[in-house]
Amino acid sequence: MDDCFIYSSKDIGKIPEVNSGFLPSWVNQEKELFSIKKKDGFFSCCDILKLQNRMVPLLYKKEVEEKGIYEVEITFESVNLEEEVLIFTSRRHLSFKEKVSNLTTLSFIIDVSPIIPRGQEVAVNDEAINLAFFNAKVKNIKVTKSEGRRIFIFGDSTVADQSAELPYSPFTSYSGWGQMLSYFITKNAISNHAHSGLTTASFRREGHYKIVIKEIRENDIVLMQFGHNDQKLKELNYNTGYRENLIKYIEEIEEKGAIAIIVTPLARNSFDNCGNYNDLLKEFASECLLIGKEKNIQVIDLHKFSMELFISLGLEESKKYFFPSDFTHTNDYGAFIFAQFIASQLKLDKKNLADTWPVLKTSFLEIPKESHLPPELDNQIELKKLLNDNSYLKRYELFHYLIYTIRLFPTAVYLDHYIDVIGHETFVPDVETAYENNLIPSSFIEDNKLKPYQEVRAEEFLTVVRLGYQIRRNIKDKTNEELGLIMPDVKANSFITKSQAAQILLKVKL
Repeated sequence: MDDCFIYSSKDIGKIPEVNSGFLPSWVNQEKELFSIKKKDGFFSCCDILKLQNRMVPLLYKKEVEEKGIYEVEITFESVNLEEEVLIFTSRRHLSFKEKVSNLTTLSFIIDVSPIIPRGQEVAVNDEAINLAFFNAKVKNIKVTKSEGRRIFIFGDSTVADQSAELPYSPFTSYSGWGQMLSYFITKNAISNHAHSGLTTASFRREGHYKIVIKEIRENDIVLMQFGHNDQKLKELNYNTGYRENLIKYIEEIEEKGAIAIIVTPLARNSFDNCGNYNDLLKEFASECLLIGKEKNIQVIDLHKFSMELFISLGLEESKKYFFPSDFTHTNDYGAFIFAQFIASQLKLDKKNLADTWPVLKTSFLEIPKESHLPPELDNQIELKKLLNDNSYLKRYELFHYLIYTIRLFPTAVYLDHYIDVIGHETFVPDVETAYENNLIPSSFIEDNKLKPYQEVRAEEFLTVVRLGYQIRRNIKDKTNEELGLIMPDVKANSFITKSQAAQILLKVKL
């Protein structure tokens, strides 16, 4: 067992899909985050880089001879009796979260299967058992081949196994509900093949489905949740390609003797300018329910459940369940709630569904003074380039820089809303994203024309930026002056330069 623990943070591995799913943040990539000690027969992790409200795990990786289902028996104790022990299995699947007062032995069921990592085209044979322990000292780990039912998961980024930065905080970690399901469903192996950006079409086209369909056996369960990316493509409209693809999956899964279950798409934390909920996935959720009736299969209405939760909490309170400054992708706390709901709808043995995970808010890791953000992570780098640009800002540029500043999830395909915005233009995804998020004032539109190249006046600029602010913060009672949205040297009806716009956007605090 000794040689299966990971003794150096530099040995964790760069591809999270075939490792524990925990990766050092870019700030700490070259630092040693932990050391491992063995005392009285127990292995434990010493946190070298101690940060408030963040944790570093004891990591374990054992190669196995073949893919399949494995039972992992773990004997452990708590390091700190006052805090919970967290155990993640596979690709950051939460499997245990409780306080432990004495020596404990538990078993977990894990599926080991090939997977196509994000951004790659060829399947990787992930033939290893990955475990991550927080606040635990481990005495023994026993791995044996097993049999049983698997729960396969198809879907997009809201479902997928997302990686987390080390040192770890649940609040600032992306998470799909698929990687929290193992906490509630303890006697079935979870095999999550969802990935960011996937649609009902690309899940098959990119080879993910080919991996799964070979492995599906009689009585296995397949959960399917798509829609967030399908809605961006004309050919995958809810009542055409989207519908056809789901039905084809259902028929092929049932031919294998397995159970197909549709999950309606997770709602976004999206409200309009008047504080009313803005349902961007209504048609796709309704189509799922219709298909369920036609094919006589179960549909788990996650869309309704999540939408009602966000409406009851409101925009600001709902943010604690999302990755900071994101309104589509949940953090670990949000994924936990929605996995709990999914589990409650399945006719399977499950843990206590009253379990909670109290939200502990944390900020992003502080950047050392001598460090510089990598270009791909610095959301201000483009704005800083504009500070010496005195050319006038155009409408399409306003949408681009605002979306960039408030970190809206980009939309890939334009749906032809305006007759003067043609599909081949490079900025049309920005127009689509602005349209979906109600960032385009009615005053901009005349005869179904957006006039994207028209220069922006100061009052128009402030109006649109305020609309963007409202997506991220409750500013109903705040003036532009209180928000820092003032330009004392520019008249309201004067055109605004890129330099002036950048100065304002660089002050935006989300």
